[in-house]
Amino acid sequence: MRYVEVAQNDVREAYDQAMTQLSVIRSVQTRTLPSLPLPAAALPQQTGSDKLLKLMAAMITCLESHRRDELDAARSKQLHRFIKRIRKAGYDLKDIL
Repeated sequence: MRYVEVAQNDVREAYDQAMTQLSVIRSVQTRTLPSLPLPAAALPQQTGSDKLLKLMAAMITCLESHRRDELDAARSKQLHRFIKRIRKAGYDLKDIL
């Protein structure tokens, strides 16, 4: 019976630790990116190219905010690389338009 008591305590500690980790995982999974404002509501009437560039800038701003709040270093790095690609695409789009 002495060993059963020790095992019960160990099982309880392992269970509590697993539940704590699970709650952290669930809180990260339920976070979503902030929604972008609707282009018509957020931007004044401009030419089509200006609207696209402003919308891309707003998207980059939202992604940067999400990247700074990210707790996982690997996901933050991945978001940083993605944001750099979007910025480059914005520069290319500006040259095209």
